[in-house]
Amino acid sequence: SRESLPQRRFSDAAVARLTRYQWPGNIRELKNLVQRLLILGDGPQITVDEVEAALSGIRSPQHPEGGSGVSLALDRPLREARESFERQYLQRQLAAAGGSVGELAKLAGMERTHLYRKLKSLGIDPNDF
Repeated sequence: SRESLPQRRFSDAAVARLTRYQWPGNIRELKNLVQRLLILGDGPQITVDEVEAALSGIRSPQHPEGGSGVSLALDRPLREARESFERQYLQRQLAAAGGSVGELAKLAGMERTHLYRKLKSLGIDPNDF
């Protein structure tokens, strides 16, 4: 699905690193990694350091957190994995926004009303931040 992910370009070094990776999870693993890089990264270009951090998260299943500190639930059904990711992402961004839902809406690129519904559905109370 194309959930209005930001457009970013891969640096030549990042493409080379992705090409050298063995991809034990095949195309699904690549798709998850690219989505993660688009959602969690910033700036117009995906760097080799970002790719390396994301790949280190995949390679270390006993430590499922990559450089971003967000764990990926790759062994769960897509709906559960997406909810787990969204919960972690929004909690992290809400903390960065100092508990401000308005600021979180800017960081997440979401309308405030939709964001309130999403927070409620994920069991996140902004007052906890």
